[in-house]
Amino acid sequence: MSKLTVRLVNVIKLFSFHHDNLRTLGDRVIKLQFLTLFKAITNFGLPPNGEDKVTKYWTGKSVDEIIAEADLLFDQGKYLQVYELLNRLKFCNNIEVQWRIGRALFKLSHEHEITEDIRREMIDEAYEIIQSSLTVAENSPIIHKWAAIIIDRKNGMKGLEHRVKNSEVVKHHLIRTCELDPDDVTAQYLLGRWCYEMSNITWFQRIIAKLLYGEAPRSSFEEANKYLSRAEDLHPRFYLQNTYLLGKTCLKLGQYYRAKHYFGVVGNLPVHNEYERHCANDAKKLLKRLDKYSLEKNALFYEYPFGTNE
Repeated sequence: MSKLTVRLVNVIKLFSFHHDNLRTLGDRVIKLQFLTLFKAITNFGLPPNGEDKVTKYWTGKSVDEIIAEADLLFDQGKYLQVYELLNRLKFCNNIEVQWRIGRALFKLSHEHEITEDIRREMIDEAYEIIQSSLTVAENSPIIHKWAAIIIDRKNGMKGLEHRVKNSEVVKHHLIRTCELDPDDVTAQYLLGRWCYEMSNITWFQRIIAKLLYGEAPRSSFEEANKYLSRAEDLHPRFYLQNTYLLGKTCLKLGQYYRAKHYFGVVGNLPVHNEYERHCANDAKKLLKRLDKYSLEKNALFYEYPFGTNE
């Protein structure tokens, strides 16, 4: 680095210490985007063997140490601190850093106190990072998984039309994740949920979607059941929504004894948020209705005694 660059770095580092004076979450994120852009400019043209020196100078820690610290902060729910920590290394072309930045931005985008504009900027930045990672790590299951999550979030924020048109892209990344890492329980759940949602679209909704947005993707409840069951086998009761959806797919497939079993399991799982509470309440209602009938094992595939559209 030149002496001028070193002086500029010191000025920027001094500025970064005063982020507590910034009032909003969005202001802090924008400030950090400026800092990482500056770092990228100062690193331009450095030989490969100089990159570690620059990183060490900028952070005072190795990349592995920073990742370990970021993971600890993430487990504590301190997503902004994760972003602040990893954002300095955004341009180091380390996919372990990049997907974690995308994950932190995804979590931050759900914070209630930020504006919609900032929310969109966060997801746009996460999208750009993950797309860049795909070009250098096309066989990384974790990159494909977060590509699916962020692309779905990005298109969902744009509206139903964008989500429908890009849903096949989301499925592609989830399938690649499951192919590359069959033991990724979250990817199995997400793929199962995608299949359930596509299979649950009525013929009338498909007609409307085709007129407005184009043909909606197709799947089957058998396909949804395969992935949701795989997730449950990998990690039993790991996720209330997975068990709940597994019960719902069993209803759709006429496997009513299994549906009763899974709805019963849901009722005994801890609830962590409002959506899980909704799932648990719905499972209890369906279980009560199933309890009115004799559903022994030999009734697994008998005609369901009441409608399945509830």
